[in-house]
Amino acid sequence: MTFRSYYWKTMKKSIEDTLTWIASHDASFFQILIGWLIVMVGLVITVYFGRSADLHCVRTEVKLIRCDITQKLLGFQSLGARRVNHIQAAEVEEHIGSDGDSTYRVIFLTANGRVGLTSYTSSDYTPKADLVDQVTTFIDSNQQSILDVQAKIAWWLWLFFFGFTGLGVGMILVSLKKYLR
Repeated sequence: MTFRSYYWKTMKKSIEDTLTWIASHDASFFQILIGWLIVMVGLVITVYFGRSADLHCVRTEVKLIRCDITQKLLGFQSLGARRVNHIQAAEVEEHIGSDGDSTYRVIFLTANGRVGLTSYTSSDYTPKADLVDQVTTFIDSNQQSILDVQAKIAWWLWLFFFGFTGLGVGMILVSLKKYLR
């Protein structure tokens, strides 16, 4: 018997044994797998849609604004921070997708060019326009020396996060109980 034929015979036997083992453990194995997939889908969607940016701006000199931007997950878990110097204006940038739908993000106009508040766009225009108004008022006002804006996370993101995670973990635990009998 050659090594190649021995290898394929052993591989075939391993696959058959694995499939027999899975089949003998009822559907619990697949329920655990589906539960795990539900948890992962919930986490990926939460990480994608649950990001926000908090803004802390300081007037360093007349018409010279410096903002520290903290990216957060679900409004509390810091994902990173960065600083944008010499902000002169803010505006809402619109992106039109291939399907014709618009998404938006806040852009700061600086001495060094355009800097996005976030690296991604999203569909809700109103909060972005409100933030631009706050930043514009801060830039134009010589009386206000600090601007703090904390982004609010939509309630449905929490519901989505706990719903998907709870459903997936519950499914895994119930299936594990059956599986380990």
